[in-house]
Amino acid sequence: MALSNAMSALLKCKICLDQFEHPKLLSCGHTYCKNCLDEILIFKEDGSAEIRCSLKCTASMIIAADQTTSCFTKNYSLSDIVDEVERSKTQLSNHQCTLCQQSTQCKKKVTFSCTKCGMKICDQCQIVHSCKAGSFTAITFDKKSEVIKPVCEQHNSLANNVCIKCENMFTCVYCINRQHKNHKGMTIAEFGVEAKN
Repeated sequence: MALSNAMSALLKCKICLDQFEHPKLLSCGHTYCKNCLDEILIFKEDGSAEIRCSLKCTASMIIAADQTTSCFTKNYSLSDIVDEVERSKTQLSNHQCTLCQQSTQCKKKVTFSCTKCGMKICDQCQIVHSCKAGSFTAITFDKKSEVIKPVCEQHNSLANNVCIKCENMFTCVYCINRQHKNHKGMTIAEFGVEAKN
């Protein structure tokens, strides 16, 4: 399915300038990717956060200390269009790294990584995975960077940080600004550089 330049531009988030992923609707009517909204949150001391619309329409929304951008309304129409475009792209090229590695017969998408052996597996194969002593990290394939990234299961957000105090636990923007606020932390990129040294 070839898209015109004008149609392709309508399917792009105004923050990341890439195709929408999990589009969320703000009260002003503008739509952004959920992960992009997570990146522009302005946290307050009490753990609540404010989002100011990136399009300078002066709209702002407050997220309570027990909420995330997941509570925003999904833009269903836009999401359906993006999903259809993705389906047509997937038929042309299949990302093998997004498929479960437990068995060559399993064709499900990866959702977990075994912390013991590093195998990327789906939620069903996690039950029968042989590393019984291993624990699992929730993961997702980030289409924008084409990299598998950890996910914070508590907040359903990309875990771009590591909490050093909590035994190198992956944390998302909500964790870092709420329950891990006074802990030593760093980004995953910084942690990777430090681990190499």
